[in-house]
Amino acid sequence: MHYELFGHISYSLQAISYLVRDILLLRIAAVGASIAEITYDFFIADQPLWVGISWNICFIVINLGQILFSLLERGQLKFRPEEMELYETVFNRFSLLEYKKLLRISHWHNLNANHVLTKEGEDIDSVVLIFNGLISVQKSGKEVAQLKDGNIIGEMSFLQGGAATATTKTLVPTRILQWKKDDLRGLLDRNPNMSLAMQSVFNAELIYKLVKKDYERRLEKQR
Repeated sequence: MHYELFGHISYSLQAISYLVRDILLLRIAAVGASIAEITYDFFIADQPLWVGISWNICFIVINLGQILFSLLERGQLKFRPEEMELYETVFNRFSLLEYKKLLRISHWHNLNANHVLTKEGEDIDSVVLIFNGLISVQKSGKEVAQLKDGNIIGEMSFLQGGAATATTKTLVPTRILQWKKDDLRGLLDRNPNMSLAMQSVFNAELIYKLVKKDYERRLEKQR
């Protein structure tokens, strides 16, 4: 039997664990990688490589414990359908427990059309995520962009400080999720892992807006 195959399986599963976002899947892949490496260490040499085998057994026990904890956690935490939709599409970098903490300091709002969320040059006290709707972004009275489901308003002010760079106004009835900046900053300061996850969410939003702006600029030049 070609026991080298188990070595390749182990490293392949480790690579997969680096790629997945779901922490539960990551731990399952890590357990598989450890099992494959134990098999490799036991059979590949004339004598079993007990140092590697012992450490991998420890890794398996730790990861199995964390998997059990995660499954119990998922069974206890309850989310509404719209909250799970947001988790799967925007906040999947958070664990479910972290996401629950994020929701606890948030507020849902249903806004009518023509509701002004931010005014250009004025301070922003909140970060807003659009769950469903359409929002106009205006500078000097001229519309420069439109934001829709999943987009975020106020992330630049939250990260760098300063006033709103544009006026934002709902074009249709819109449902949003809102965080007060001070509440959100306090939560992230107490939870470094959540801070990194939120930074990833904000980075994805900034990249989306930059790509969209560049695409619209190119279209404008072609006209």
